[in-house]
Amino acid sequence: MKKIMLIALAAVLVVAFTAPAMAATKSVTFYGSARYMTYMTDVDKKASKTGYDDKDLTWSLDDGCTRFGASFKAGKIEGLVEIRPRDRQSTRTRGMSVGGSMDFIRHWYGAYDFGPAKLLVGQWWTPDFSPVSREVMLGGGGFMDGYGDAGNTARAPGFQIWVPLKSIDGMLKIGLLEPYKDPGPGDPAIGPTVFDSKEEMDTTLPKFTLGLSANFGALGIWVGGGYNTVKYVDSSDKEESLDSWVAGLNLTYTMGPLYVKAHYDRNKNYSTYGTGGPQVAFGLFPQDFGMGSIQDVTGWGFIGVLGFRFNEMISLEGGWGTREYKQDYLNDEIELNDVSAYYFMLPIQIAKGFTITPEVLITDEGKCKGPGSAPTGVTYGDRGSKKYYGAYWQIDF
Repeated sequence: MKKIMLIALAAVLVVAFTAPAMAATKSVTFYGSARYMTYMTDVDKKASKTGYDDKDLTWSLDDGCTRFGASFKAGKIEGLVEIRPRDRQSTRTRGMSVGGSMDFIRHWYGAYDFGPAKLLVGQWWTPDFSPVSREVMLGGGGFMDGYGDAGNTARAPGFQIWVPLKSIDGMLKIGLLEPYKDPGPGDPAIGPTVFDSKEEMDTTLPKFTLGLSANFGALGIWVGGGYNTVKYVDSSDKEESLDSWVAGLNLTYTMGPLYVKAHYDRNKNYSTYGTGGPQVAFGLFPQDFGMGSIQDVTGWGFIGVLGFRFNEMISLEGGWGTREYKQDYLNDEIELNDVSAYYFMLPIQIAKGFTITPEVLITDEGKCKGPGSAPTGVTYGDRGSKKYYGAYWQIDF
């Protein structure tokens, strides 16, 4: 990983030193953002899984969202390189596509404008990424995909086609991306083994994602989603496909300083689709439970947001989101209900590029129930709650 970091930094420095020579034919812009988290997390004994309540202070750089980058433009060719301060993620979350193929690299792409469409090659926000929330306490991500928002894949390498649709003031985005493959089937930290300890996962198709946006005055509409497929193969060469998909709808409406936003989606095997937050699975990973075939997890999510802009300096936003899941088990179903969160935030713009955001976020990790005793890797009962309160600091330059 240190070698990857050095290579990425060297690339940015080369661009910086050669920019004056390129200025005659290319435009180069450098930018950055420093982001710091100062908040308390109060976790009850059920959510902490320790038998006692736990309270901790987060006083640290948000090294997932802090960034330094450079954008390039020369005729019909453009590109962008954007890196984080350091590799921050665990083995599990590094595998999630929210971090892309390498967590140290946020974005890295080149694009060619054909006129009626643009081809993008590399890593950028995926077409199915369209959150409606500005929430910041959950790692500074600005979305609550584990609690109803459309974080989905966030960013992943691959090919994208963007087609402007002037008649509806919108855009069609289509992506053929690196297929998502769970980093460790059978690892207890990820989910129980589906077939046996020697199983493997094979990929045969790229991940397909799509997003279509349209604007009709004060009303904005977005529809999108994606499809990912892999194959499990066990030591006896038994093979079974595991399909994952998401389909969602966003609606936004602006009335002067007041705005309303909402998102709804249906999903199948959301955890192995490659979503932004691994907590969305809550233990309900697709598995066979010794039943001879993989049991899928189906679910849905919703979030509503209400905001008001008092002036250019201060705005207020609040939101509530929820997710639910179901999975077949022993001729019945396991159900995970009441996974939800709500928040209130007050972004204060001290100066252009400098924002302080006080926020309060409260989550309910849900209640899980099902027939008989819970299968391996799944915990029945109330999963507790968490509270976050503090401030998020951001300076863009």
